[in-house]
Amino acid sequence: ARVVSRFSHRLISIHIRSDGHQSPTAVAEAINVARESGIRVQISHLGSMTAFGHSGEALGMIEKARSEGVDVTFDVYPYYAFAARIGSAVYDPGFEERLGKGLESLEVSTGKYKGVPLTPEVFARAREEDPDAYVIAHVMNPQEVDMCLLHPESAIASDAVLRGDEGHPRAAGTFPRGIGILRNAGLSWPEAVRHATSRPAEMMWHKGGRVVEGANAELVVIDPDSYEDRGRFGAPLVAPGGVKWVILNGAVVVEDGEIVGSPKGHILLAE
Repeated sequence: ARVVSRFSHRLISIHIRSDGHQSPTAVAEAINVARESGIRVQISHLGSMTAFGHSGEALGMIEKARSEGVDVTFDVYPYYAFAARIGSAVYDPGFEERLGKGLESLEVSTGKYKGVPLTPEVFARAREEDPDAYVIAHVMNPQEVDMCLLHPESAIASDAVLRGDEGHPRAAGTFPRGIGILRNAGLSWPEAVRHATSRPAEMMWHKGGRVVEGANAELVVIDPDSYEDRGRFGAPLVAPGGVKWVILNGAVVVEDGEIVGSPKGHILLAE
């Protein structure tokens, strides 16, 4: 933070140190980094880190900090399960107490143990033999994830992780799912779409995310009646429905729901 604080229009995107019941302390630490450095801190996937009885507390901490002039933001992915490698520290001893759920809530989604029910013996063997296998943890409180997503300052982000064509459906379905949740909660189309377009652009001091004269020619045309995520945990790369046209930098890459061009995107660099 001390290094980055020398530059304007920079941010630190933080995967906070702890989730579950330890998440309030970790959120406070991230806020303190923003307070002491004077630069923007973005807390990654706040919902999946705090939706164990602590999302309301975390949002309150962020709101209070922002009211005091601290530049802290956050993003959310709209699923009630996260993914992490089975050999990572996430699943070190004590994770069941931390997350409030046990092995019955875990699903191996890649590798040799994919789909195998996890007993303590199988879990230990999988961690040793295939530590890079991804495990889906169905552990979050849906109401709390939605609470974070519905906050006016939130941005939708995928946090996508795949291993080949296996992994978490957020890789393909994050944005239609998130926008769908917001619409079902009563937000208008412009209000819901903002969480996936202009709001994240604002976080990056980027002028994109809006349909205005002079902006980049980047558009997604959807059918609102069929726009939905269709991926599932057993098939994460099923394309979402209702995406009719995609235009990137003025080039059509999806036409009538079919990919017709090579990717035309580009890396966003600091201006």
